[in-house]
Amino acid sequence: MPKISLTDIFFSHGSWSLKFIKFLDFIFGTAISLIVFKSIRTPIPNHVRRILIIRPGGIGDAVFLLPILRILKDNHIQIEILCEPRNQEVFTSQGYVTYSYLRLDTWWRVLTHSYDVVVDTEQWHYLTAILSYCVKTSYRIGFATRALRAKLFNKQVMYGTNDYELDNFLRLFEGLLPFDYKRIHVNHSFDISGKLKTWASQQVPTKSIAVFLGASIAIRRFSKKQILDIVHIILTKGYSPVLLGGRDVVWCANEVLRENGAQRIYNFVGKVSLTESAALIQRCQSFIGMDSGGAHLASAVGTPVLSVFGPGNVHKWQMRGEHHEVLTNNSSCSPCTKFGYTVPSCQGSYHCLKELDLQKRVSLFIN
Repeated sequence: MPKISLTDIFFSHGSWSLKFIKFLDFIFGTAISLIVFKSIRTPIPNHVRRILIIRPGGIGDAVFLLPILRILKDNHIQIEILCEPRNQEVFTSQGYVTYSYLRLDTWWRVLTHSYDVVVDTEQWHYLTAILSYCVKTSYRIGFATRALRAKLFNKQVMYGTNDYELDNFLRLFEGLLPFDYKRIHVNHSFDISGKLKTWASQQVPTKSIAVFLGASIAIRRFSKKQILDIVHIILTKGYSPVLLGGRDVVWCANEVLRENGAQRIYNFVGKVSLTESAALIQRCQSFIGMDSGGAHLASAVGTPVLSVFGPGNVHKWQMRGEHHEVLTNNSSCSPCTKFGYTVPSCQGSYHCLKELDLQKRVSLFIN
C-alpha cells in the first residue's frame, strides 16, 4: 500500500488552501486516531433502513457511487450523504438528501441523528473516518488504508490502489447490496429530466461533440494547441464542438473562439450547472476530454467517451464499455497520482501528455 508523506503534500499539485487542509488532516488526524478506542469488529446489522454515506472529493468519485445508491434506494434504504459543494449536485440532481461540509447546521444535523450504518467512502484521509467515529451509529465501514484509520471502523475494507474504483466502492457496501452487485456499472446511472433534455435540444444540434476543457488540476488539462487541434478536427468532420468546463478554463474557451470564430462552436464554459452540462453531453454524439469528472459524467449519461490519461491511473479510472475509448502513451512513470496527490517524477516535462498522438486518435474516434 503506497503512503503519503508530508513531503508529498507539500510538493503535490493543487491549491495551497487544499494543501493546508491536508496538512491539518495529517497532523491532527494522526493525533486523534492515536488516542481513540479501537472499534470492535462485528457482523453487519441484519436490518438496515437508514445509512449515512460520507463522500468528499470531486465529481468522478461521486459518479462512481451512483449505481450503488440506486440499488440501495430501490431496496427502500433511506440514504443521506455528507459531501462537498463541488460534488453535491451529482447527488441532489438524482433526488438524494445531502449535507454540505461547509454548513454549520450540517454538523448539528448529522451528529444528533442516529443511523444504522455509516459508510466512509474516502480512500485515505483521517478526518472523515474520525467524523464517522463521532456519529451515532453501531456500525461503521471504511477503507483500511492506514492502521490508525482502520481502528475507527467496525468493518475494515481492503482498498486496491490499482483496482477499478467501482470495485473498491462495492467492497464497502458488500452485505448491504441484495443481489449480484458485481454486474452493475456506471454507464447510464445518471438520470436527466425531460425538461433538461428539451432544453439541451434547443441549445445545440444533434451532430455535436462535447469537448471538456477542464480537469481537477492544471497539468491534467489539454494544452492550448491540443484543444485547437481537437476543435479543428471536429469542424473538419462536419460536427459542431460543444465546449464545456468550469470558470477556471474560460480563458481557453475564449482562445478557441478567437482562433476559429464563433461559427458552429457552442461555448458553455463557466456558464452552466453540472446537470445542464450533463444534459448537453447526453445531447452530443460523443465526448472528448481528459481524465476528469466530466468524462465520468459523460459515461454516466450514456455518451461514448474518448478519455485521455496522463498522470492519472487508467486502471482505476477508465470508462468501461464497448463505446468508450482510452488514449494513453503508457509512460513508465505514470501514474504519478495516488490518493488524490499528484507528485510528478518527470521534473515538469509531462511527456505522458505532450507526446500523445492526439490528432490521429480523435479523428478515428469521431469516425
